[in-house]
Amino acid sequence: MGQLEDIHQDDINAQIAVLLAVASMPATIVNWGDDVVYEETYCNYMGEITGLKPKFERTPDAVRHVVTDNTKRIELVGKCRVKW
Repeated sequence: MGQLEDIHQDDINAQIAVLLAVASMPATIVNWGDDVVYEETYCNYMGEITGLKPKFERTPDAVRHVVTDNTKRIELVGKCRVKW
């Protein structure tokens, strides 16, 4: 299974003002997200809160996710405070 990156709404709220303050022309481009989380972890968590048990089927045709480089954003606003 692939990996996902996630960012909590509290961190978005805390970081948006700083990111807007450092915005420039040409644009300052950053990636948002800190925690790398496997899809199985997300699905198992959703199963816990819904009372359902996920079933996984491995396939080579699945879409693979990319883990982004968040170095620039972390330099500008720091790491996220809320883990996924």
